[in-house]
Amino acid sequence: HYPLRRQRQMCIRDRSYSRTIDSRGDFSWGASLKFQSISLVERLRSLDEYEESELLDWGRDVKNHYKLNGDVGVAWQKDFVRVSTAVKNIFPGDFRGPLGGHYKLRPAVKFAAEFSQDRFVHGVHWDVNPDQGFGVLRDSQQISATTTYGVSENLDVGLGYNYVQKGDFVNSYELSLKYKYQPIYFQAIGRFAARAYGFGIQAQMLF
Repeated sequence: HYPLRRQRQMCIRDRSYSRTIDSRGDFSWGASLKFQSISLVERLRSLDEYEESELLDWGRDVKNHYKLNGDVGVAWQKDFVRVSTAVKNIFPGDFRGPLGGHYKLRPAVKFAAEFSQDRFVHGVHWDVNPDQGFGVLRDSQQISATTTYGVSENLDVGLGYNYVQKGDFVNSYELSLKYKYQPIYFQAIGRFAARAYGFGIQAQMLF
């Protein structure tokens, strides 16, 4: 008999509405209300039935969950320095995959510090507590350093480095592009490591 191979994947998609609620002096705080689509994929196959193409087939063995959630954050800004803290997913949740695998959605605390200089913005971003993993994918925690250059009033390009403190990911370099033209905000990020790469896209309507 061939041994069984278990595969687990997770994808979270957010649709959110964000607003700065109050600003007093150097301090401001805001909140986001968001609708989350959480897709959990679990497959159990023996090696004689296993096919490589199934890895990229998101239509198979998937269980979708939907949840209303929110983020809150506070920021302090003085001259060219900005420090902020945000709590993501303030409402936790427990979800099961198609084969019974357990995923726990927990609040995640994020910290950021930025320094502006002419057209440059230098920043440090830190996962204060780990992001939750699923199945064989362990919890992850990272710290990153970035530099962004303002090409024009609407366009920014950036370069960064991500250091993995905990988890299965590897240290990576990051390239980013941000475009804003009221009320549209668009961001594309690419991450590159020695033997892996990934891309992400975010689009927002600002009101």
